[in-house]
Amino acid sequence: MNRRQFGGALVTGGAVALIGLDTFMLEGCTLASALTEADNILKLIAPLGDGVAAIVEVVDPGIAVAVSAAAKIYDAAATAVENFLDDWAAASAAAQPGILAQAYAALQTLQQDAASLIAAAQVKASAAASTIAAIFSTVIAEISALLTIIPQIGAMGGTTAALARVAHNGRVSLYGHESAKWHRSHLVGILNVSTGTAVDAPAHALATQLSALPLK
Repeated sequence: MNRRQFGGALVTGGAVALIGLDTFMLEGCTLASALTEADNILKLIAPLGDGVAAIVEVVDPGIAVAVSAAAKIYDAAATAVENFLDDWAAASAAAQPGILAQAYAALQTLQQDAASLIAAAQVKASAAASTIAAIFSTVIAEISALLTIIPQIGAMGGTTAALARVAHNGRVSLYGHESAKWHRSHLVGILNVSTGTAVDAPAHALATQLSALPLK
């Protein structure tokens, strides 16, 4: 897989603008807590592409096919990142750096695929646009955090033996980034707000799905 460099995307209301990524630094973070946060982020962002597609399907059918296709590509990219991290966990210490580089490259691809999904999901209805913007804000923030966490995992000297001791070790603190649990709570609150429009049913369904995620 080729590594590709892409800028971050900022969502404000229904608008999307490409910006340079902020640099986040892990504060007071152990290998265990970094891995826990990475796992939480991947769990949180995995359903968001399909969640957007479900909203678009009911509010703007004219672009639903394109959005659904973009969401499937996004889903596959998110799965690829998760699989590389799983492979890293099972690899020898000698093989881990190369696999971690592949995970980072896959993450950059996910960033591009998220940008493509954002570009496809430009709905006209204001209520839906605001809801979708909130979802994409979460996606962007969490991908940005992963772009910092993955290199930090390597810098912490991750080994298979260390991974065997992985357990939640408190909240990972990132300068400029709240935890995945915080982002979930914030997004669920937004999704559960009733707008009196067709967006409510798929938004509430996504909120229920996110609330049930087993974040650590």
